[in-house]
Amino acid sequence: MEVNYKKVILRTTLWTLTSLVLATAIFVCVMVFAFPQKMGDFAYSLGMNNLSAGMYQKAYEKDGNIAYAYKALNLQIKQKNYKKVVEVYDLFEKDKDYDDFMTELKAHNEKVTAGLLEKSTLLSEENFVVNSYVRALINVGEEQKAYQISINNLKALQYASFKDQGVYSMYQFVGKQGFDDFDFEPAGFEKSLIETIKDYYNSSLNIFDENKVCESQLDKAYLISLGNRIILVGQNIKNICSSDTAIVSSIDEQLTNVNNVLKEVL
Repeated sequence: MEVNYKKVILRTTLWTLTSLVLATAIFVCVMVFAFPQKMGDFAYSLGMNNLSAGMYQKAYEKDGNIAYAYKALNLQIKQKNYKKVVEVYDLFEKDKDYDDFMTELKAHNEKVTAGLLEKSTLLSEENFVVNSYVRALINVGEEQKAYQISINNLKALQYASFKDQGVYSMYQFVGKQGFDDFDFEPAGFEKSLIETIKDYYNSSLNIFDENKVCESQLDKAYLISLGNRIILVGQNIKNICSSDTAIVSSIDEQLTNVNNVLKEVL
């Protein structure tokens, strides 16, 4: 009987391919359910950010390690996947280790060796993450929640200092229809929003002036971070009070001085 070697080879090849596919599928399933963190690392190394973020979230849900939630959150922020940013941030912020994690992250970032601009950004990590959450809420239609968070952040800024600059997110509502009443005085405030923002601006200017002569790279990075915040808040006040030429002119002069100091530091 003549053997049809072509059929044998084809059958063998198909079985081999099928076995490989099944083995790969089993391997992937095991990695996804048993080792999501390793799968997340692998996906990240291949630039597969969506898969990587999902795996880090699964790793957090499996092990409760808040570092995985933080990794997942940053990847979702990077991709502007607003629904997932809201979902993961809610997990992240409600974790019992949130405060300790943010404190340790700040201490870690203070020790990172980097250029001044990059360092100043790292020192504003909480401001970046919370603002990303507020932006995500706005984009998924939860403007009122985002607005209330921003008001709460503004109130907390009365306790801001040179190395604890807090979170400022009211800028996301400047000029936004339906949220542009800055003469409004929220519950628990002693002044209107615009007057509170002005107080914060003036307080930040004083802190800036008190620390503008600094020697260490860390202090210079904090100064740059604060200077950039002052410029943002100053521009907001100018936009809100655009009809008051005296205020606009005064802020322009102050921001020019801040810019000049930052140029010298850099």
